Amino acid sequence: MPTSDEDTETDRASASTPPPSKKKKGKALKERRAQKYRSEWKTNTKAFGDDVSCWLDSDKTTQFKAKCKWCDTSVAANVTTIISHSKSGRHEKEREKRKSNSRLDLYVSAAAEPSLSQRKKIQSAEIKLSACLAAHNVPFQFIDHLVPTLQSAFPDCNILKGIQMKRLKTTRIVTNVIGAVHKEDLCETLLKVKFSVLTDESTHFNVKTAATAVRYFDKNEGEHGKIVVRFLDLSDVFPKGDYDAANEGASGKRLYELLVACFEKAGIPLDNLMGLGCDGASVNIGDHNSVISRLRVSCPGIILMRCVCHSLHLAARDACKCLPKSCEDMARGIHSFLQHSSKRVAQFAEFQDFLEVAQHKMLLLSLTRWLSMRDNVVRILEQWEALRLYVTQHRFEDNTHAAENLYKWLSCPIMKAYYLFLSWVLDKVTAMNAYFQGSNVLITSLHEKMREKYKEILQSFMKPVYLSRTALTDVNPSAQDQYVPLVNLYLGVEVHQQLQHEAFVKHPENAEIFRKCCRGYLVELCKGIRDRFDFNDPLLEALPVLKPKNATSIARRFNTSIIPFADLVPRAKPKDMATLQLLDDQWRNLPLDDIPRDIIEEKEVDVFWARIGKITDGEGNSKYAVLSEFVLSVLSIPHANADVERIFSKITLIRTRLRNRLITPTVEGLCLASECVKMRNKCCCSFEPSPKMLDSMTSHNLYGYGKDSSNDVPAGGMDRAVNNTDDPDDPDPIDMSWFEA
Repeated sequence: MPTSDEDTETDRASASTPPPSKKKKGKALKERRAQKYRSEWKTNTKAFGDDVSCWLDSDKTTQFKAKCKWCDTSVAANVTTIISHSKSGRHEKEREKRKSNSRLDLYVSAAAEPSLSQRKKIQSAEIKLSACLAAHNVPFQFIDHLVPTLQSAFPDCNILKGIQMKRLKTTRIVTNVIGAVHKEDLCETLLKVKFSVLTDESTHFNVKTAATAVRYFDKNEGEHGKIVVRFLDLSDVFPKGDYDAANEGASGKRLYELLVACFEKAGIPLDNLMGLGCDGASVNIGDHNSVISRLRVSCPGIILMRCVCHSLHLAARDACKCLPKSCEDMARGIHSFLQHSSKRVAQFAEFQDFLEVAQHKMLLLSLTRWLSMRDNVVRILEQWEALRLYVTQHRFEDNTHAAENLYKWLSCPIMKAYYLFLSWVLDKVTAMNAYFQGSNVLITSLHEKMREKYKEILQSFMKPVYLSRTALTDVNPSAQDQYVPLVNLYLGVEVHQQLQHEAFVKHPENAEIFRKCCRGYLVELCKGIRDRFDFNDPLLEALPVLKPKNATSIARRFNTSIIPFADLVPRAKPKDMATLQLLDDQWRNLPLDDIPRDIIEEKEVDVFWARIGKITDGEGNSKYAVLSEFVLSVLSIPHANADVERIFSKITLIRTRLRNRLITPTVEGLCLASECVKMRNKCCCSFEPSPKMLDSMTSHNLYGYGKDSSNDVPAGGMDRAVNNTDDPDDPDPIDMSWFEA
């Protein structure tokens, strides 16, 4: 038995003895590195057998396991475990079953796992199908039937076999791939060039949205480059749940915040912003609390361009108040009397055939559509006699107040004289309106065209001596002492002939009243044009110098230096003196250079300056690079807002009565995708997805989950899992085309 001293020595020895170095078995297993599945195992026939490619695959739920497709089981992703499974009795039984059709099994396995190039072809086909739907405003639900139909029609096409997409995936491809890549490319371009912005608001299906488009020089457009307009953004003015925005309303502050947020979200600096194109609403162009008043603070020197198309239309519409109200009542009454009854339309066709006039429908008068007033007047004049005969016969049968009024108006030569006058004057206004709706560069001729048309209308009721001696900007359309006598009023040839009717000859007072009303219309029209268009704008007066014939001729220039012109566009003017001097030198040398004749005769102003920028010297250096860049920046200033109006026309075709649940981000993606497909005069048939679009075909980008790899979306398998609306037990499948979740 040990003594107390021995116990003490034992305790000391135990205290000084180090712990055993060998770890416990459980801890060793916990710290062992987990093996991931390796794709090269499928070709390791030496370790796993010749048929390994037929049964071995990765486990889709975890990367640390392998899956046997024959046994439908998962095992740990290590060589030993996989070899053990391949030699198990269960696996051997499955192998025996497949020996008879091993060749077919190998073929099926190869088809189930397409190669990388084949996968890219499948993804490209999916993008093309989605682009076709977006370009032609086809509902996303159509893809649920289109793909199976194509697969059944072409069973031998391997690419079609690999396509597996439905509504959700199609929506995401349109918005997150085609539209997103197109917008990203556009934003990258706007980082490098000067541009102008066009904006407008509209309400459709009780959803008020603000659309933004940009106008800039695209060097890839056409052979030499061209000024283009591209859609950039569509935002909800009153987003769901944003009660502060609802209380604020569509004010100048709110619209300015949406505009700036659009560029900040894309990382586009406002330093490149040249001008703003919008309509004449006070929230846009007012001196206080408007969009432009705030932009002038954040972007000093920005140029405001009111839409000339809006201005002309509003001037013509407001001038109609000087005419008898019965003119408008007759236009509306004809449409209501005929077009709301298919029986009357069929009866009216008999009179059209009898008089051998075209069987055109009567148009609805709309005071908000730019060209509708003129079209409505021309259509009524075309069908005047047929309408008069039809109403004469049927006014007794119908015995209605509307038919009686139409008979009275259509039988009145004075009413026809008013319509002939409107046809003459509206033809001039709408011709100018249609001209300035073009997307090409028209700002260099804007001032000249408006002066010509304004002076032409003034000459119809004012003394020529007064107009010749007075500056156009000082002419007062209300100066009654400068009016020509009523009998000398010019109202068009057809009106002059109509005034020979006995209703005017026997009753001169009718002719006097008619001429006074027409003169009042012309006066109000000229006043509306003068109030809405600034004829004293120094920039508009100076812009014609950029036309090819003026820029290449010393005699046509008002100043040999371009500095006075550059002072009018401070945001395009070079900041450093060296570049500014180089700009002036290139401008002064341009008319002295031997410019090729075909360049001088170029009709498009932007194409002319793009070609000027490509002229090189003997060493291959551009001779007019600075000048070309400066002028193309100036030419990006808009002359009208028609391009944004076209965006809302496109939205009307997208968000229809049957697709009214489409949310704004989806509508924006559809607009971007449609523009991407159709840009540069292409169509969905010739559209080819870019490499960036193919790289965006990932589950992370499409669905917001999964590994960010191009292999994540092989053929739309995830689409079936996420968007399974084909369940026959589901009485009301959710329409995921608008993806409101």
